[in-house]
Amino acid sequence: QQAPQADDHDTEWQHVLVPFGILNLQTDELDIYVGESAETPDFVVDCLTRWWDDNGPDYPDVTTLAINLDSGSATRSDRTQFIKRLVTFARDSGLTLELIYYPPYHSKYNPIVGSAFPEGTMLGCPRTVLERRYSRFD
Repeated sequence: QQAPQADDHDTEWQHVLVPFGILNLQTDELDIYVGESAETPDFVVDCLTRWWDDNGPDYPDVTTLAINLDSGSATRSDRTQFIKRLVTFARDSGLTLELIYYPPYHSKYNPIVGSAFPEGTMLGCPRTVLERRYSRFD
């Protein structure tokens, strides 16, 4: 095998990709969404909406979603745009949302980060990110 070539201090970015994961703790299914700007409240709720549109039919009896959040800048409970978008999502979907905030912690304890980007993973280009198949226990 040949190691991918990379500069450890790239000064001219060709792409900016922002991964966002939704991990179903009951099934261990992980969905990764990739944006091209930043992790904003709108991006997070857009991903949640897309996830529910794709997966909601598999859960016809679900009336409540418990959502574990990491208290990041986009998902803090005092972030009015995030809460506004969640309220709209809840109304549109007919779901009750329970927001569960983790205390501050290091990202290595986040099950999504650990499974999406296992130690030593090199994601050198957008194609690599988008073509990689993710599972919780790589």
